Formats: sequence, structure tokens, C-alpha cells
Amino acid sequence: MTNKEQILYHQNKYPNMLLQDHVKRIHQMIFGPAHAHSQPSLDKVKQYMTSELYEMKVNECGDDIIEIGHDFVRVDLGLVLKGETTIELLSQAFLSSMNPEHIEKEPVSVMDHALKELEHMIELGVLPYDLDQSISWLNQYRSLGYPAIHHSDTYRDLYHPHYRVIHSEYLPDLKK
Repeated sequence: MTNKEQILYHQNKYPNMLLQDHVKRIHQMIFGPAHAHSQPSLDKVKQYMTSELYEMKVNECGDDIIEIGHDFVRVDLGLVLKGETTIELLSQAFLSSMNPEHIEKEPVSVMDHALKELEHMIELGVLPYDLDQSISWLNQYRSLGYPAIHHSDTYRDLYHPHYRVIHSEYLPDLKK
């Protein structure tokens, strides 16, 4: 799917998404999971995932694997609870996905292009956001250098996301 198709898909699937949630997906699509940790060990990744699994509420996102673009997917941690994969396999897939070969060669340029597409969709009224506020928010985000961001409180409260971003190359490895 193109970025525009991804934006529409996610807006339809999660109608209460805010602009920041779209930007988070775009960031993950371009930078992958590398923003989550710097030089993590497999043990640290597994430890953090185990902790999150114990604190997890029921995920309302609906899908176990959600395509986010550029061959990256969000893999729901619920797959571990369902016995469809293990913490070990999901942690290894997550770490492998941090490989720089999976990241865009010119991420800032690609990020800026994707944000301009998002802005254009708001301008056309395809997305339900105030144009002036959105442009202001996006300009502020750009001025900060495209940092990784969290989901909005609205998204977290409604959808209870618990996932790891992995490169789709590692999906077959997630099977037991």
C-alpha cells in the first residue's frame, strides 16, 4: 500500500486517531523500530516485553499483524499470550528489524514527503483535522527534527496498543 492508502486504511480502522498517531505510524514506517532502543541486548528486549505482557490490557486494535508501510508491520504482543509465537522469537525479530539495511536511505526526505501527503489530505478534507492547527503541529514536529513520538492518549485509551514494529522479512520466524 502507498502511504496515502495506509493513512486512509488506518483512519478508517481507527476513526479516533489523532494527527500524532498518523505521524507515529509514518515515523515507524520510515525508521522502523530503531528509535525504541539504542544498542539493546536480547535480554533487555525480552525483559521489557515480559514486563509489558504482564501489564497488558485487552488489545482493541483487532488485528494481530498490521501493515504500516515500507515492509514494516506492527506485531501484537497478544500473539505471545495466544501461544502463536514466543517472547524469544518476537524479541529476536524486533532486534533484527533494527538492522540499518531496513531503514530508508534518506529518511528525512522520505519523512518530509510523507508528512506533506498527510498535510495535503487534511487540506482536501479527507482527514478530520483542523488545517491550521495541523500545519502548526507538523511544522513544530519538523522543527524538532522528526523525533519518535508516542501514541496520543486517545489512541492508547481506546485501542490499548501493545506491539512491536518488525520488518516483514522476519514474520515467518515468528511461528513456533
